[in-house]
Amino acid sequence: MTLTLPADAEPFIPEGGDLSDLSNAGVYCLLLDRPDDLAAAWDREFDHRPGYWDELEHCSQVAYVGGAQDVLSRLEEHRDKNRREATLMAVCEIDSLRNIWWVNADEDVYEQESRLALWLQNSRPSWYVHQR
Repeated sequence: MTLTLPADAEPFIPEGGDLSDLSNAGVYCLLLDRPDDLAAAWDREFDHRPGYWDELEHCSQVAYVGGAQDVLSRLEEHRDKNRREATLMAVCEIDSLRNIWWVNADEDVYEQESRLALWLQNSRPSWYVHQR
């Protein structure tokens, strides 16, 4: 599956908002589809395995948490495999958009990304949660 945008992001628009809100700053979580033969897929793309390999190989679900000043644009980049592609997404396809957490203008989006990734990993210990 791939992202259908903006449709997949519309459920996360704040109440009373509109499509333009999808271009605000926020943190998002993508669920990724791990290939059946993860090792072979990884080895086709890369010369070495990362430090998180064991967690990735043995998890029940792979999630990618990212932050952006313009969430919709960043999700489009992931979907289109454009610019700044996350290493993990070279091997694991996007399955779905799990959530978007909007960030207030006075908050640092990347601090919130780290906080939410840690929260997600702690609340779902069988998952591998990746962030840049």
